[in-house]
Amino acid sequence: AQPVLAMKTVEQILAEDALMTVAQAAKFLGMSTSWVYKEVEKGLLPHVLIGARVRFEPEQLKAYVRSRVHGVR
Repeated sequence: AQPVLAMKTVEQILAEDALMTVAQAAKFLGMSTSWVYKEVEKGLLPHVLIGARVRFEPEQLKAYVRSRVHGVR
């Protein structure tokens, strides 16, 4: 039997500076995967295309979140 590959946690990916999948990015952002795909299609969410796959650099997602802060800092 083949070993089951566990999906890495967001924390593990951030620690390794690896690329995130759509599902991992959605979890990190607290949004649905469909929202993530829509934002990618609109060109509003920074992403990397590897073939037809959409991936995300953790640092770019962190910067995206910081850029969305409103109110008193």
